[in-house]
Amino acid sequence: MNHRNQPSTRDSTRRSGGRDVYPTISSKEIQEELNRIFNSGAFANSDRMKRFLKFVVDQSLHGKDHDLSEYSIGLQVYDRDHAFDPRLDSIVRVDAARLRSKLREFYDSDGSGRRIRIEIPKGGYKAIFTDRPRRPPEGSGNPKETSKAKTIAVLPFSDLSPQRDQEYFSDGIAEELMFALSRVPRLRVVSQTSVFAFKGKGIDVRDIGSQLGVENILEGSVRKAGQKLRITVRLTDVASGFNIWSEVFTCELTDVFAVQEEIARSVAEALRLTVAGGAPVQISRSRACNVNAFNQYLIGRAFWNKQTEPGFRAAITHFENCLKEDPGYAKAYFGISDCYRKLEFWGLIRPMDALPRAKEAAHKALEMDGSLIEAKVPIAAITAVNEWKWAQADSMFQNILSFHPDYAPAHQAYAMMCLAPMRRFDEAIEHIQIAKHLDPLALLINAHVGGAFYLAGRYDEAVEQLQNTLELEPNYHLAHMVLAVALGEKGMFDEAVAVLQRARTLAGEIMPIRGALGNIYARAGRIAEAEAVLAELVGLQHARYVSPLDFALIYAGLKKEEEVFQCLNQAATDRCGRLAWTLIDPRYEGLRSDPRFVKLSNQVRHRPSKSATGSA
Repeated sequence: MNHRNQPSTRDSTRRSGGRDVYPTISSKEIQEELNRIFNSGAFANSDRMKRFLKFVVDQSLHGKDHDLSEYSIGLQVYDRDHAFDPRLDSIVRVDAARLRSKLREFYDSDGSGRRIRIEIPKGGYKAIFTDRPRRPPEGSGNPKETSKAKTIAVLPFSDLSPQRDQEYFSDGIAEELMFALSRVPRLRVVSQTSVFAFKGKGIDVRDIGSQLGVENILEGSVRKAGQKLRITVRLTDVASGFNIWSEVFTCELTDVFAVQEEIARSVAEALRLTVAGGAPVQISRSRACNVNAFNQYLIGRAFWNKQTEPGFRAAITHFENCLKEDPGYAKAYFGISDCYRKLEFWGLIRPMDALPRAKEAAHKALEMDGSLIEAKVPIAAITAVNEWKWAQADSMFQNILSFHPDYAPAHQAYAMMCLAPMRRFDEAIEHIQIAKHLDPLALLINAHVGGAFYLAGRYDEAVEQLQNTLELEPNYHLAHMVLAVALGEKGMFDEAVAVLQRARTLAGEIMPIRGALGNIYARAGRIAEAEAVLAELVGLQHARYVSPLDFALIYAGLKKEEEVFQCLNQAATDRCGRLAWTLIDPRYEGLRSDPRFVKLSNQVRHRPSKSATGSA
């Protein structure tokens, strides 16, 4: 074998005293390279990854790599105690895979062409340092362009149909393209929630690209008339504003799946994305299905995106209609699962009615399409907050992220459904910040960043973040609600009441807002108003489900402890998902030392119990 063109790689244990590891690389250069990595976009908001990398680099540099193991990393990087068992807790293995992925991302983008590289080969945790020849000037040597990581945002497509009544279809085509492109190697696709924030605002694509931090924008239009489709697509380079590629597709409605596949392939080719060996990227074939089913799915997704109770309920109906037409449509099952899970979590439907359906639909989605890793998120969330199997849920989330590290909802759910309830607040904040980096304009993620600060007792940061969220959307009821509870913990009761009243006006029947308002009224000494809200909830019970947790909040404000624990115990019996937040909520601080609260916390956090909703 000819080794002349191989990079210079040597064992880092060959160091003693103050001598450098390699004749061509000094320890100072390695530290400088480490700083470049830490300051790159790939490692933004990834403090845990930085700690992991710094630890293995330092150990390797000082000839202590023989001490590197899952156990030692668990203790030194993750602050696990001496009872840490890597066989039961896979956090080091999973994060090592994420770290290797982030290093590849750095050297495919910001670090492309770097002479010195830091790598952690599979099969161990020792860092190796390579000294590679600098790349020849462009135009010399091999003319084949090296594939680099790219970023893209797919804007909502314009509806140019004669009656302008196909907006849901146009949006759906854009979302389907996002989904297809998100499967392309070395291409990061901004999530739907961020790009749809620009819908109808007429902002220049260069400004949109700058705000989203992407290099490329895909935009287009759809004209649907009867069974005829005309889809116009344009790919723009953000930096220059020039078109990279554009095309017009005219087809029958039944050919829409093939057209979506062709557009995704053309985008990959236009961006010169390749796989190992320089071969073109292979786009996963779109699953052809009944067109009526596809139409019902797109309508359902339009309702699902509203993230409201009426929207979730309407979405479920349309997803079920989709499955009547095509029982194998995996993404419709995933939509049903996510809708039921969120309806339960926000106290809008009984857990016993929602959870079995949510789990069954998610498992069905995976049965239909094992690559639909998104469907694993609701299963992991239910395993955590409803079934209290925290270690199992933790492993499930880490497994999801090892395969799909750029999936913002997985980071979001891991942070808020698993890490925060386990009081691992620093890790929760890290993951929700990663979600925000991946999906910067998503309102729910931005509100959850504030919520994570609130649960961690960092009220000033929570208030600042939630005010920033309301700058994105002044009418977002959830941001108003979390802002109010943070203000309440700062003793700003009058301000909190005003914000909650605004949230109630915007949200309609979202029960947690009423519970929060009754709690603030009581703590502010406005007892009659707190009792009036309580009476409203009692009256509503005759017409709809009201979670015992919403009553518990008001009773806590009124200092009616017997009633509080009756409600909390009922929530535990019902397996209400929000109970996991209740047990860490600062509004219950005065009850935290009560033996009944301690007993309930131990029951939820430390005692894995049989599933109330079927097999996991």
